[in-house]
Amino acid sequence: MTRAEEKSFDYQMETYGPRMIGGACILSEEEYIQWNINHDFKAGYEQAEKDLALTTKDLELLHTFLYAVKNNKQGQFTFTRLSDEQYQEVLRRFNETK
Repeated sequence: MTRAEEKSFDYQMETYGPRMIGGACILSEEEYIQWNINHDFKAGYEQAEKDLALTTKDLELLHTFLYAVKNNKQGQFTFTRLSDEQYQEVLRRFNETK
């Protein structure tokens, strides 16, 4: 079960409470429709979070742009790129503060 499915199931349990028959949770048609809507919404939201998450490549581009703006550079220029580990550390710190 994915994290989104677990959250949806937990939400359904908190909202409607468990009704068990033969080890299976039973929902009314309306509850089932609402559960599916919540499940689809949460799964879509989590996918969007993944798609929009910053990567080390994004950080490298931002670093390039910051250098260019700071030093009033246009076109081709060179600057000292950080190591992949340093970009990963920046990304880790950014995500922690978010």
